[in-house]
Amino acid sequence: MATSTTRPAAPGAAGRVAVPSPRTGVPLAATLVVGAVLAVVATLVGIALSGAATPTVLADPGALVRWGLPVADVVVQVAATVTIGALVLAAVVLPRRTTSSAAGADSWAFAQRTAAVASVVWTAALVVQLLGTYARVSGQPIGGENFGAELGVFLTQIELGQAMLWALLLTALTSLIAVAANGYVSALTAAIVSLAALAPVAQTGHAAGAANHTLAVGSLWLHLAGVTVWIGGLAVLALVAGRLGRDVVAAATRFSRTAVWAYALVAVSGVVSAWIRMGSLRDLGTAYGVLLILKVAAVVALGAAGCWHRRRTIPALTGAHRAGRSRSGGSSPSRSSSPARRWASPRRCRTRHRRCRTPCRRTSAPPRRSRARPCRPSRRCWAGSRASPLTCWC
Repeated sequence: MATSTTRPAAPGAAGRVAVPSPRTGVPLAATLVVGAVLAVVATLVGIALSGAATPTVLADPGALVRWGLPVADVVVQVAATVTIGALVLAAVVLPRRTTSSAAGADSWAFAQRTAAVASVVWTAALVVQLLGTYARVSGQPIGGENFGAELGVFLTQIELGQAMLWALLLTALTSLIAVAANGYVSALTAAIVSLAALAPVAQTGHAAGAANHTLAVGSLWLHLAGVTVWIGGLAVLALVAGRLGRDVVAAATRFSRTAVWAYALVAVSGVVSAWIRMGSLRDLGTAYGVLLILKVAAVVALGAAGCWHRRRTIPALTGAHRAGRSRSGGSSPSRSSSPARRWASPRRCRTRHRRCRTPCRRTSAPPRRSRARPCRPSRRCWAGSRASPLTCWC
């Protein structure tokens, strides 16, 4: 079981809240491996129980395609969800500091690395999915006679192949941007491209054959976007929470607002998609109608859980954070830990024109004017924060 230790307070750092040190990577890696294994096992059990791997009489693509394609589908969905969730967190939720000793820098870097790895897995799984889909549609095993030549025709002339090729290209572009991301702008760009990669999936999904094609495809894409942002962001936030330290309250609050919009998007787009397929309320008595009622009940239950989280969990985190701050005798840190809201206030300066020794966040009032003069606005602290006449005193 992973344990969390606390960093001792530095000498003279009164007013600072003790920040829990990030957890080691071994328990996290074990959790990810166990989750991946359980997902694959559940997929294989579902294939066996449903009979999806039963050989077809005509044009059988082989056991490799029958068993491997559903597994590839699951990997694509999980990797896409983790990629989009991690990129959204890195773009709009997690702090990214310039000081190496801050916990927020580690949390942002962890989310960026998670998005990079997941996007590469997403791209590789899409390649396997594309090959398996073509083998199933054409009815020939992978690597069969004329497989490569006919695959080119499938990718360039068939609508399904064209959509999957576009999805693969956009996903590959997402992985390139995610790997090279080093700030909020690049993370947001990768998130937008990854959401665009879901559009070809909606184009070839079950909405493609609906009566109102444009509305059905658009609602399905919005549905997928909301689900990936909501579920993926929540999963990555749970993984990165141990690395946030005192910023966990602000990060949870920001993601809670994002999750509300994602939940509303999922609910509204789901209702629109269901109404397009049903046509009338009498269809609620059919098998699809019963399934739809169960899905609505699940969405309502998840919304109730999210409401409870906003009303109970976040205030509890805030209360625990304030209690720890009062026990340490410190002052309140800034409400938001993003770089745009942080103030640079050095603890001390040697002389009037010397550079500040170390930056810190919002602290107590400056010394009296008789003993202190404001630093020049053009001076920079050693860690890179620009000194302000309102907050930096020599």
